[in-house]
Amino acid sequence: MPIVTHASNSEKHPGLAVTKQKHRTKAEMAAVRAAEEEEREEKVKSQHRKQNRVAHLENDIKNSDTQIVAGV
Repeated sequence: MPIVTHASNSEKHPGLAVTKQKHRTKAEMAAVRAAEEEEREEKVKSQHRKQNRVAHLENDIKNSDTQIVAGV
């Protein structure tokens, strides 16, 4: 009797559904790490710029509030 796969089971075990990642060379990894470091540094710089902007806005609000209270 020949072995027959049932129709409902034909796609339940597809084999290697996830292929293995290709290995990277040391030079490729160094480039990837450098790019990630640059992204991290840019993110930190962006966060500092945002914090400084908010701090300036808060100072402007504080100064305008003190001028209003002082009646200037």
